Amino acid sequence: SQPGHILGDLSLSYVRPYVLEHIRRNFPKARAIYLVRDPIARLTSDRMQRIKTGRAVPSVDEAIGAYLRGDPEPNPIIESGLYAKKLELIFDYIPREQVLVLGVLTGGETRLGDGTHSGGRGGFSWRAAPDL
Repeated sequence: SQPGHILGDLSLSYVRPYVLEHIRRNFPKARAIYLVRDPIARLTSDRMQRIKTGRAVPSVDEAIGAYLRGDPEPNPIIESGLYAKKLELIFDYIPREQVLVLGVLTGGETRLGDGTHSGGRGGFSWRAAPDL
């Protein structure tokens, strides 16, 4: 990296205690960007991807029904969209002021965690994540 450059990494699997602990211990000043999208659109998309790869998945109604009944078996197509639960875990390891929450809208535009619109891609000002 050169002075003034920012390095980053992208992963769908960083929201796990052992990974977050590694980040906290080795990169205490790291900033995180957490992207969220409409949970139902995400669930439907995740389900379709799993079907395309030949994995057995319940219907959307079955998955939501099992979650609402308190089924002890976690369902990955539901769990991935429980953003507040994941953010609480992130905040256990990374200070809130180092986390930017962005909501991805239909057209690829984003909304900042405080509800303001970014006007398109990029141009974000850093703000602390909102209270849950």
